Amino acid sequence: MRWSRRTPDRLAAIDAYRFPVSVRQRLAADNSTLTSADLDRIEAAARQWFRLAARHPKAELTMPSRITAALWLELARRQTDYATFCAEAFGHIFVPPPDTPGSTAGPAGRRYPALGETFRRAREDENCDPAQLPLLFRIDQELAVPQGNRYLADCGGRGICHDLPGALCLMHVTGTGRTRRFNGPFGPPPATGYEPGGLSCSGGCGSG
Repeated sequence: MRWSRRTPDRLAAIDAYRFPVSVRQRLAADNSTLTSADLDRIEAAARQWFRLAARHPKAELTMPSRITAALWLELARRQTDYATFCAEAFGHIFVPPPDTPGSTAGPAGRRYPALGETFRRAREDENCDPAQLPLLFRIDQELAVPQGNRYLADCGGRGICHDLPGALCLMHVTGTGRTRRFNGPFGPPPATGYEPGGLSCSGGCGSG
């Protein structure tokens, strides 16, 4: 981790940030089943993502949650609000997710390591038990997000990943398990399986 004297202030700014009411309203309008408590949980997941970016500006991370990506995109559309937030949290604009359905970042072979790295950093952020998923990785399933991303911390397989349709085992994304396709945060799901989605921020999440 590349730490700097500014990092504590940036983390404090992220944790204290209050998302604009208009962002919550737009997300609720696009997802009619979300309650106020659900929106609070999504905001908490977004803060976890932003903390990872602020703490690990040179890490190759990727956004694992469809609903959190949607919130990030809505925030980024409010250019003035977003610029002010980024100045306090990162020292520069944190490049927002692409506003293009189905867009991904980088070859699939690179997205698996990025997903594994994001999982590891998110577990550190939340101080998770090894068998548990951090919020950023469980939020889609908790809220039953349509076409949301589903994960397991460990499928229980050793040497080969068990076949668990509709979920991705994070123990095996970079290990010896069978390669799985995983649907990213944007766009319709493929005909079968999933493909790790790439809202990547390698080398550009924040500044030291």
